Amino acid sequence: MDFENETCLGKFTRTVLDNVTLATIFKFEHLAAYIVPPFFGIIIIIGIVGNSLVIYVVASNKSMRNVTNILITGLALADLCFLITCISMRTIPYFTLNWPLGDAMCKIVQFLTFALAYISIYILVWMSIIRYLAISCPLASINFRTNRNAYIVLAVTALVIFGANVPVLGIFHVELYHGYGDERLVCISNVCTNDERNILAVFFVIGYLVPLTLIFVLYGLILRTLMKAGELGAGSLRSTTSKWRAARMVITVVLTFMLCWLPAEILFIIEFLENRPVSIQWLFLQVFAQVFAYANSCINPILYALLSANFRKGFRIALFRTCRIGRKLKTYNSGKNSEKYFRKNSSTSAMTL
Repeated sequence: MDFENETCLGKFTRTVLDNVTLATIFKFEHLAAYIVPPFFGIIIIIGIVGNSLVIYVVASNKSMRNVTNILITGLALADLCFLITCISMRTIPYFTLNWPLGDAMCKIVQFLTFALAYISIYILVWMSIIRYLAISCPLASINFRTNRNAYIVLAVTALVIFGANVPVLGIFHVELYHGYGDERLVCISNVCTNDERNILAVFFVIGYLVPLTLIFVLYGLILRTLMKAGELGAGSLRSTTSKWRAARMVITVVLTFMLCWLPAEILFIIEFLENRPVSIQWLFLQVFAQVFAYANSCINPILYALLSANFRKGFRIALFRTCRIGRKLKTYNSGKNSEKYFRKNSSTSAMTL
């Protein structure tokens, strides 16, 4: 083979084949094609239903529209977009072993993957800030903690993050290469530059390490405030318990995000330090980390149902209404069919007479 005019991607593929046999790669690809899409399908179905319920419950119930729940709705909307535009699109290559969606969709999906992940974690930061202000300085912060400001915070956060992630559009592209024995289209960054490694490093620091550190500092301050309040007497203790119960749901959502994204972040660090290790074990770890990270988008509504009585009640009412509408439609359709049947038989009887 002539290696002089070989592309960067071709060189990388040859490096992979030096470390992993072609038969092993084929076996891995076919195994992933059977295992990964069902997992993604479950995540997408649960996530779309759950996050849609969250948005519906807050939007349809005026008493549920407080600052924290508005931010939760923003998080649910970000997860919903992530499920529809990112996870669903990333499922296709597992079936086709190819990227059939074109260069524009390649750029958009990669852009949205990073941007929506950033938006999710920074909404969690805002939720933690709101909890800190509500507990540590409730009166001084009351003018800031308004529904209007919550909507402004969500809009500004989304705009800033979308703008900051525009460079991602120029890094990823579709490339045709002679893959593991055949020609394939892949959505990939230029593996011979450090662009993707730099993006992963920035994502780890700004999209994971810094926001989580800030969140844990805030909750450390919240805990100190609540412990001081608990020392003042029984009345303060009851108030402290109520405030901690409200904060518990937010910190649980934060911890879940941290744990779900932890395997992927560890792989990002390894890839940044070792420049993309190549082995079949590495491929398995990448797939596992991807599934685990994406699962975060469907878990939050389950946490709300477990930890919040108001959300549980709202979910029950929404599901009851859905079932009732379904029964009405079924009854209506059944009535229409019966009426058609009656008319048909009546006309037949008349003709016979």
